[in-house]
Amino acid sequence: LSLTLVVDLQWILAGTRVRERIQHCHDMRVLGNSMERVLQSNSLLRSLTRGQKLAFEMNASVEHADAGSFIWSKDDPTDFAVLIMEGMAVFPNAVAKLMSGLIKKSGTMMVKREDTRHNYCPEVFGRGAWVGNASDLVETGGVRRNTLKATSSCQFYKIKSRAVADILTANPGLYIALGESEFVL
Repeated sequence: LSLTLVVDLQWILAGTRVRERIQHCHDMRVLGNSMERVLQSNSLLRSLTRGQKLAFEMNASVEHADAGSFIWSKDDPTDFAVLIMEGMAVFPNAVAKLMSGLIKKSGTMMVKREDTRHNYCPEVFGRGAWVGNASDLVETGGVRRNTLKATSSCQFYKIKSRAVADILTANPGLYIALGESEFVL
């Protein structure tokens, strides 16, 4: 590109969020752990279109939690979901309670393409795990039903509820697939 064209483009984009979004996408890819690669570890989200993946990437921030720290606590507002990049997280001391409560409430607790006959809560959530109830993220005013705790140094994408709501309302098939699940592996 010529210098004049670049300057003109910068002038046109000044005052818009386009430059900020382009920079954000670049920064996310520079991490060497792009969301697209992380999504490949998730049985449901790996099938998203490139546009859907980009929508999540554009609205995600990278966060870190030290081992033993809480990503969220029970009864906190449901204001974001996480997609685990590295490390492990768990619903501590909640497996049996979580299973009985969620299976009774919604009939399902998670979507797992390899085994849809069993509803269970894994011991830990690792790379590619989506943790966050889609219905609660779309509807405002929800609270967490459980605590999410990092069991090792954990890096994750944090996607705020407003962004999740916008993405899911624009993609009703994905919204239906995520449903009331607390997590998707």
